Amino acid sequence: MHKQKSLKAHVEESMELFLANCGFALREEFFHGVILMLDLLSLYKEEGKELYPEVFILHNNKSESLFKFINGEKREEVFSGVVITVNSFKKILKALAPLCSNGWICYFEIHADGHLMNAGIISVAENETSVAFKDQVISILAEPSLKCPAFFIDNIGNRTLCLSGPDDHRFFISFSLSEAVNLDALESDELTASILEIINDDYSENYPAYINRFLIETFKAGHGNLIGIIEDTPEAIEAVKSICDGTILNNPIDFYKHMRSAFEEKTVENHYNLRHYSILLGNMINFDGITIMTNNCKIIGYNLFIKPEALDPESSGGARTRAFAAMEKSGVFICAFFKSQDGNEKIYKKDE
Repeated sequence: MHKQKSLKAHVEESMELFLANCGFALREEFFHGVILMLDLLSLYKEEGKELYPEVFILHNNKSESLFKFINGEKREEVFSGVVITVNSFKKILKALAPLCSNGWICYFEIHADGHLMNAGIISVAENETSVAFKDQVISILAEPSLKCPAFFIDNIGNRTLCLSGPDDHRFFISFSLSEAVNLDALESDELTASILEIINDDYSENYPAYINRFLIETFKAGHGNLIGIIEDTPEAIEAVKSICDGTILNNPIDFYKHMRSAFEEKTVENHYNLRHYSILLGNMINFDGITIMTNNCKIIGYNLFIKPEALDPESSGGARTRAFAAMEKSGVFICAFFKSQDGNEKIYKKDE
């Protein structure tokens, strides 16, 4: 007799508990519609292009009260009073997913009777420094008087979904059989801390959220990354040159300057500059080789490769794996981040 194991059955069992913890009644069509969306969102493509739409699902018993407290909320209801079926979830997601980028996310608002729903897109992205919609919602739902059934679905890369609900309910589902890493709560946080290590000003508490969000979105779009963080000293830069070949900028780009200006003076010009330098940095990070930054958020170089003589001849694996091993052993970097094309992720901190 053959023993059959189903990934779907395991996900369904876990989702029953997660949805119950978030306060949702487990009506059959709603439940199986959500399960189908999880499958679709794990590797969503339109016309061959991978998309990473974020989805927000909530009960409408307190939705208007919740939305009232969202700063800068822009909401467009595209579907109203749709009967909840597995197919209607699929149809709505297909219509809205291509619109969900640059701060716009897709929402499904479930009616009190559990049989109808509204859906559309929502954003709070007034500028580069706006507090993310999800962060605002999670904070608001912490208030007992505003708490309602709600959760977010976010593809964090490598076919891994992060589901976030009230009271810090979080659930990760990996549709890949490779080792899943909680990038959302571990690697990007530590990398962000190293990039901002010696920065201390009146806006320091705002920078981590921006950098962290930027890194997560950048890693989603990439197919493998290497980032090295060094001290902002001539000696550290010379040490990089001694083990790496590639592009060292003649004049380091002071990313911190643009970030501070955008938080300090919220002008169109400052937000325009931060956005465009963010795009530039993202392009560097998703280019081949290593991107080098300092622990005060300056960009030193990109498209850098470890010199053959600096590689450990006994190290194994692909080019990025061997380069990361050399970065760890070199003593040059205070932090290094690695993501392979198949989604394997590692981080190194010098003091660890």
